[in-house]
Amino acid sequence: MDIRQDTMLFVILFCFGLAHSKNPVLEIPREKACSGTNNGLSYSSSFIRHFHKIRRRFKGCTHVNGNLEITHLVVENFDYDMSFLKDIRYVSGYVLIATNNKIDKLELPNLETIRGNQTISIGGRDYSLAVVLNYKFGDPGIGLKQLHFPALREISIGSILFSQNPGLCFIHTIDWSAISGRGPESINMVISEDQPPFNRNCGECAVSCEVDNTTRCWGDNPTLCQRILPNICHSSCPYRCYGPGPDGCCHGNCAGGCWGPKDTECNMCKDYRLWNQCVGSCPVNYSKLNQYCYK
Repeated sequence: MDIRQDTMLFVILFCFGLAHSKNPVLEIPREKACSGTNNGLSYSSSFIRHFHKIRRRFKGCTHVNGNLEITHLVVENFDYDMSFLKDIRYVSGYVLIATNNKIDKLELPNLETIRGNQTISIGGRDYSLAVVLNYKFGDPGIGLKQLHFPALREISIGSILFSQNPGLCFIHTIDWSAISGRGPESINMVISEDQPPFNRNCGECAVSCEVDNTTRCWGDNPTLCQRILPNICHSSCPYRCYGPGPDGCCHGNCAGGCWGPKDTECNMCKDYRLWNQCVGSCPVNYSKLNQYCYK
């Protein structure tokens, strides 16, 4: 029995135990955790088998414990159905999207948080999101054209890299500083002699995406507007904020913003949720299931 089967069996048994318990218990959403990969730009076997391995590993996952690597989608006349990524909400490590030239669009519609507990080193810098080399050598018009992350609110640790994606549209409209929360120094858009990091000559964002005379989007559909969290915080706020001044800081255990200063007022949790509270680790007498502490 592999890790994914073990996880699903545990969830089934856990839920069965909850249903027959007489004590009040924490209701945990139906979720599936999967182990990530650590291949970088390497692969084994054929390109088609490589894709099937990616699909088997991440299909139906909501939480990736480790890294999400989508690479080497390069086979001619092959149907790359990437819908198996649609449920992923949380990646504890890094996200790598590289050397893909046979998909026009990559969609992770529910991805909210890239934690960056593990990063990938490229050129001496550590990245938690790296999108590189997504075009066909010799024909830069062929390759990745749209990257849809409409739910992405938080990249907690590590920097962001875009390099040599000559057909990739709308990326230049995104406020990456609002997502990383670490300022423009964490964003690296590499302009190489070969190819640009993205394509500025694309369509327009939908009018409904306009905020403060600026439109930001992941694509031209009105459902793909970037919803920006406040990123002009007081200097005393080490993370995000919900309002101005030193009293408007989010708690350090929050991810993706908050509506108040407490660890019970977070949009998402950086690490774990204990009842309605975000915590850095589960108490000694509690166990972990995905991002939840339970007893």
